[in-house]
Amino acid sequence: MSEIIAEWLREERKKCHLTQLELAAISEIGLSQIGAIERGEGNPTMSTMIALSTAMKASPDKIMRLMFPHHVDAEQSNNA
Repeated sequence: MSEIIAEWLREERKKCHLTQLELAAISEIGLSQIGAIERGEGNPTMSTMIALSTAMKASPDKIMRLMFPHHVDAEQSNNA
């Protein structure tokens, strides 16, 4: 899963034309932590991912689907 999150973060950041340093400043998440997430290292918390997505004006729904794919799929099935 960390590779999926890494790829999403890298792509979203580039779509926003932000460097890792700029994203760190906007999101108030450490530069080294952003680098680690983009390399697929570690396990970012939900609050970290929300801060990053908010800084990039990305949908929090996408973050939920990336971090909890089985839970979101099951919830959608229950609501159908």
